[in-house]
Amino acid sequence: MSRSASLYLLRLAQALLAVAAMTWLLVLARQWLNTPTAALLYLLPVGVSTALWGLPSGIAAATAAFFAFNYFFLPPYYTLVVFAPQEILDLAVFLIIAVTISQLLGRAQASLATAQAREREARHLSDLSTALLGQVEMEDIARTIAERVLLSLPGAEVGVLLEPGQGSNRTAAFLPPDAGGRLHRPDLTVPIQGMRGLLGEIAVRTPRRITDEEHRLLRTYGAAAALAIERALLAAADHRARLLSQSDAFKSALLSSVSHELRSPLATIKAAVTSLLGHEIDWDSDARQDLLEAVDEETDHLNLLVGN
Repeated sequence: MSRSASLYLLRLAQALLAVAAMTWLLVLARQWLNTPTAALLYLLPVGVSTALWGLPSGIAAATAAFFAFNYFFLPPYYTLVVFAPQEILDLAVFLIIAVTISQLLGRAQASLATAQAREREARHLSDLSTALLGQVEMEDIARTIAERVLLSLPGAEVGVLLEPGQGSNRTAAFLPPDAGGRLHRPDLTVPIQGMRGLLGEIAVRTPRRITDEEHRLLRTYGAAAALAIERALLAAADHRARLLSQSDAFKSALLSSVSHELRSPLATIKAAVTSLLGHEIDWDSDARQDLLEAVDEETDHLNLLVGN
């Protein structure tokens, strides 16, 4: 028999024992009690059973209280036979009230449990979002997610595998460290799905059953992990874009500087050659020599610039 079935039967037995204890007390005081008072007192174990052990236990307590009330407090005693129509009506009203109380308390308990589960889920998600805030390295993101999953599932083995994009390196984190670097046959695998597609997965192996609340929490962790990964990818893309922009600006400045440095000797060479080729002025030998030396000098300067 599984542990959950054993716990279920134990709660039913506790509810029946509560009704039995109340019956023993009421039988001892039967001579001082009237029928309506006994019926009201039987509602106590019904309410307590529902509040402590859930709706099924409350229904079981209500049924047991119905038969005990009929058997011990409606004449003829110690039989389930009812003759008077008023007593039949009393029994019917008692059963309806007992079952209604059980259902109302059960619904209130279920609503409270749901609200508490949502609160825990919101708190865990807030803690995870805070821990992931500002992280841009995939190794840090994977390890943070694994740590938070392990906090939510004590005693489990957790593996987080991140594949942020095609051609990128896989990043994995396993906790506890003695998990062996991989999980053989995980009990649950939650995909990390983002706008870019599948970004990785969260694998969990635990000796106990994973509840629906924990499963929902792991899916929430997967969504938070996807947001963190995409934020890190956007940050990396923005960093690369800034580097490219700075590189383009540097290239433009360098080309502008080189262009200016190259134009100066070219302008001198062009002016000297143009003057020498012109026939309007009769250059004497000294002036011609100066122009030729200027051309030679600027040519060497230009050659030095190109070499640099």
